Amino acid sequence: MRIGQGSGNWRRYVSHGIAALIVVAGVSACSDDADDDSGSVSEIGEETDSSSVSGSSGSGSSSVSGMGMEPDTPAFSKEEADVVIPVIATEWVVSVQVDEIPAGKVYFDIQNAGAKRHELVLVPAGAETEEINMGEQENIPFGMTGGLAVTLTPGDYRLACFIIETEPDGTVEDHFKNSMYTDITVV
Repeated sequence: MRIGQGSGNWRRYVSHGIAALIVVAGVSACSDDADDDSGSVSEIGEETDSSSVSGSSGSGSSSVSGMGMEPDTPAFSKEEADVVIPVIATEWVVSVQVDEIPAGKVYFDIQNAGAKRHELVLVPAGAETEEINMGEQENIPFGMTGGLAVTLTPGDYRLACFIIETEPDGTVEDHFKNSMYTDITVV
């Protein structure tokens, strides 16, 4: 039997595979690792409550929204932030429409308006890897939004996508090397 013929069992196998990947991602995102710094993901236009953003020690930390997992206790909610900064991620741009951000509780409200999945990682200015990860919202599928809640002190920072993926034709796409980052100043 060729794919595309028969009872459609291949669709069930694909669906089960996708569900398994979501569960694995959810379990790893909900680990007790205090160094895991990510926010929450929701569909564009979906209202999120304060339990969808979580954190530890003033930086964003692991939380899965809408996957049946219990989120961690939030560092602070979008409503509790001193400032909310809209961020738009597309191929190959991280767009922030402000020149300076006030120090304090900052909530990055991230919209993935691109056609690929993206992430937003906060690192020191000039960083070219996520080795010094100061907060992260991982794996935002296209058409979805995410949030990153961090407490920032004055200084220079970089918001970047460090995803590296291999396309079906074998082409490797390195989001960061495609200039998917922006530098910000906190005053």
